[in-house]
Amino acid sequence: GKPYRCEGVVVTGNHVFDTGSSGMHISGSGHTVQGNLVKNCRSTGIIYSGLGEGPPTSITHNSVSGNLGKGIHLSSEAMHAIIAYNILSGNKEDKISANSKKNIIRDNISFNF
Repeated sequence: GKPYRCEGVVVTGNHVFDTGSSGMHISGSGHTVQGNLVKNCRSTGIIYSGLGEGPPTSITHNSVSGNLGKGIHLSSEAMHAIIAYNILSGNKEDKISANSKKNIIRDNISFNF
């Protein structure tokens, strides 16, 4: 079906693993994505598409590991995102990839084993 664009959604405490594509794909603005475990997905762990201008979305305190794509990816429309305090390990491509501006990326831990 057609994806919905909303504001202010909270996604927390989920275990997403062994998916056939990306683990989470979030669009819109003003969301909180926190405390999730995303692992062993066939593509990127967490994708944030954004809406351009809008309230900030925070992607924090997640564990993203063993994905065949990027750990966390921000598309060109993703603005005002806060990507912080995530643990990224063993992802095949970039740990965090941002194709946009006006985002804050800080205090993440990234390693390969």
